[in-house]
Amino acid sequence: MRMNQKVLAPALFVVVIGALVVQLLGMVRDRHDTYEWFEPIQDVLWELNKNYVTEPDFEQLQLGAIQGMIDTLDDPYTEFIPRKEIEGFRKATEGSYAGIGAEVNILDGWLTVTSPMVGSPALDAGIQAGDQVRAIDGMTTEGEPIDLSIKRLTGPPDTEVIATIYRPSAGDSGETFDLTLTRKQIQVETVEGLVRREREQWNCMVDPENGIAYIRIGQFTHTTAQEFRDLLVPLVEDGLQGLVLDLRLNPGGSLAAALDVCDVFLSSGMIVSVKGRAGGEEMATAHASGTLPDFPMVVLVNGQSASASEITAGALKDHGRAKVLGTRTFGKGLVQKVEHELESGAGWLKLTTDHYYLPSGKNIHRQPDSEAWGVDPDEGFYLPLTMAEMRRVVRVQRELQVIREGSGSEGQWDDPDWILERMEDPQLAAAVKSLRSKVTTDEWEATGRVMEADEEIIAQLRLTEERRDLILTQLDRMDREIARLEAFQDESEQEAFYDIIPDDQVITGGIVEIRAPDGRVVTSLTIQDQDQLEAALYRLGLKPADVSGEDADADGDAQEEEAGDN
Repeated sequence: MRMNQKVLAPALFVVVIGALVVQLLGMVRDRHDTYEWFEPIQDVLWELNKNYVTEPDFEQLQLGAIQGMIDTLDDPYTEFIPRKEIEGFRKATEGSYAGIGAEVNILDGWLTVTSPMVGSPALDAGIQAGDQVRAIDGMTTEGEPIDLSIKRLTGPPDTEVIATIYRPSAGDSGETFDLTLTRKQIQVETVEGLVRREREQWNCMVDPENGIAYIRIGQFTHTTAQEFRDLLVPLVEDGLQGLVLDLRLNPGGSLAAALDVCDVFLSSGMIVSVKGRAGGEEMATAHASGTLPDFPMVVLVNGQSASASEITAGALKDHGRAKVLGTRTFGKGLVQKVEHELESGAGWLKLTTDHYYLPSGKNIHRQPDSEAWGVDPDEGFYLPLTMAEMRRVVRVQRELQVIREGSGSEGQWDDPDWILERMEDPQLAAAVKSLRSKVTTDEWEATGRVMEADEEIIAQLRLTEERRDLILTQLDRMDREIARLEAFQDESEQEAFYDIIPDDQVITGGIVEIRAPDGRVVTSLTIQDQDQLEAALYRLGLKPADVSGEDADADGDAQEEEAGDN
């Protein structure tokens, strides 16, 4: 189902920069006023062009004028996307790009595949999790920033790229081979189950004995609703008794996709309404056609569930279709629309156009002075996690979503108790416990607690304080690094830097132990590059125990210690 599309009042601008024209619409009454509004801007542009000490960068002047107008709105969600950044924006918001289809990270200095993706050239070519991409088109990836490596792997569809693969699992020495891959359009999966069962299949059953399944939506894109149905409908046909829908860490995305997901569970009534300055109120309603049976549901949310995920959780809660468990959601009650085709061709504009309201009439948007916002868990279903617990949840999820050769992740996936222990997720365990009670006794068991008044405000305060402390710590480290780098101006300090490791010593590998003042080993680091190691030791403020060298060990062996606060 789709909402009726509104025709937005013109909302852009005309900026005359020589032959460059960008149209302004909707800010002034008529064409005469439009040109009059721009006269001061043209005056400044003329003077800069004629008299500024160096030749201005006219493209940057234009982008600066656009960004300046947007900044005055004080709206972090309205943004201009220049033409050269459109592909990256499309990838982030639509989950689509052209490349080889592999999730990657940097491990041991090399670009490493964490998982090939469904239906991708990487998967078809046999690339496996753990493979190192040692070179791209003959150029090494060693020490290269991940963004640059990804840029080289992506490109226009139907073009070829040669990836040099090192597979460490093939014997002690591993094996290296080249693969020629043809890039294709990749659609990132937005809907996932519990664990990969086979190469491209999901196992969703978190409690097989009671027929309870688990599905996670990571983001709402134009493919989400179909992905969701493709995963859920077979479960229903096999006798699904209960569902955990995980919307934690879901930043939102397509409003239309969220409405379609809600319509799977709701047969009638309002899902959401939107109100904006350019038009009246519009309402999206559910339809009986295509609605699935009314099985019990628990929706998991947290403070990073935003926008479209809040619409979904809020609508299902307001209609009594699901219990919401976790913590209060983010509080983004604004709707953005993207104008893809600005007449100038200079880029796209993502524009805030409406506020949205839940079926209860609540506007969940969080203002600076808001005391309540977002979607709250049901009474008795408030269950916060610590940052360490949430990091564990994410780590396990990433491990289990990897596409592997053979039958997928090993384990006792028919044992509900083993599954919950493996997931290391207190909120998921609480949701399953509540659903078991509902399935077996027809009564919900409140497996969380009641949220105290102002509890989420206090939680936000603590989180903000933690973020502030992290920023202050980073600033302190930067100040110390700046001071040390300034010391390079002193020739004697430069000499001390180069003498941290004696010139006659060559390090081609090994381990550096970082110890606290009490001798306790904090961590061990693998040495990749001697020069980088020496520079890192200098930035940490380390130096040989005796800079004169009189007490240096004859064999050149030394143990470096790091101060406890680093």
